[in-house]
Amino acid sequence: HMAPTSFEEFPSQDPSVAPLYRGFDKNVHSLPTNMKKYYSDMSIWDTHRTEMPWLALLDPDRASDMANSLLLMFKQGGDLPRWPMADGYTNCMIGTHAIIILVDSYLKGARFDVNVAYEAMVQAATKVQAHAGRTDIEHYLAKGYVSYEASSKSASETLEYAYDDWALGTFAKEVMNRPEDAAVFLNRSENYRNVWAPGQQFFCARSLNGSFDCPFTWLNVFDNTYVEGDAWHWRWFVPQNPAGLISLFGSVPFFVDQLNLFMSRAADDPYNILPNPYYWAGNEPDIFAPWMFNFAGRPDLTQKWTRYQLKTQYSSKPDGLPGNDDFGTMSAWAIFASLGFYPQAGSDRYLVGSPMFSNV
Repeated sequence: HMAPTSFEEFPSQDPSVAPLYRGFDKNVHSLPTNMKKYYSDMSIWDTHRTEMPWLALLDPDRASDMANSLLLMFKQGGDLPRWPMADGYTNCMIGTHAIIILVDSYLKGARFDVNVAYEAMVQAATKVQAHAGRTDIEHYLAKGYVSYEASSKSASETLEYAYDDWALGTFAKEVMNRPEDAAVFLNRSENYRNVWAPGQQFFCARSLNGSFDCPFTWLNVFDNTYVEGDAWHWRWFVPQNPAGLISLFGSVPFFVDQLNLFMSRAADDPYNILPNPYYWAGNEPDIFAPWMFNFAGRPDLTQKWTRYQLKTQYSSKPDGLPGNDDFGTMSAWAIFASLGFYPQAGSDRYLVGSPMFSNV
């Protein structure tokens, strides 16, 4: 895939003259000597899950340039971007998933200034930012969830920030040797519990008074209280702590039953002409779900359903992707699934699936 985009230019045919790029401060800069390319056009909400971890594994040098590009955007624009495009912020989508990309790529061999990265990530996780900041960060830090009064997408945003906080806590502990910081962020990574409505056993938006604002139906894929999905899609979004999510269901067998129901009901409509209200292979929020059987002692179901998705949703035909490839996100999912392993993005852990090949 052609993104992220190489955004530098060569002012001279003389190889000793450094390439130039236009930074987020709108000034022209020479490319630092530790970089070969400057990258922009990063669909981070999409790609932090699959494409960026794939590049980190396949080509750590390129992943290093992408990480260093994010840090140059921070230094010259003031904030880590959520979705950088050309020479500026778009503030598109939710989450602060540049954190996931930086942590994931570093743990897999990318190299950059960890002190600058840590400063950038802590700012994104704790401060009001001019660009690409967290929604309702004051209440998120004080109450442990984004309030429904501030955002109808309270549940989705809380879940994503908790995921980012886990990666940042991991970085603080394992890379920066800051155990006190790590404890703070890892504690916040459990904030998904604060938007779990125990009576309904779904994640729901939550008001400042503590009450839940659950939808009338769990199956409306255009529900504006979630982001690009419905309550079923977001029911599994705790990639940082699947064991913690399983505990919310009350028992491992019940979790397995519900997740298997989610996958099997989606299979009743295998063509995805419209967004599937159950497992939706063509969009991002639930694409980690079939891999979560591994955490419940049922790797056979991860193998079954990832193979099923490859067989029914992917092909070499014109309609061979289940949805918008989103800057390589879906293609990278298919690559990982075909190879038989999948990243828990933000860590160096991979989950085993069912390889399509005897050797790679």
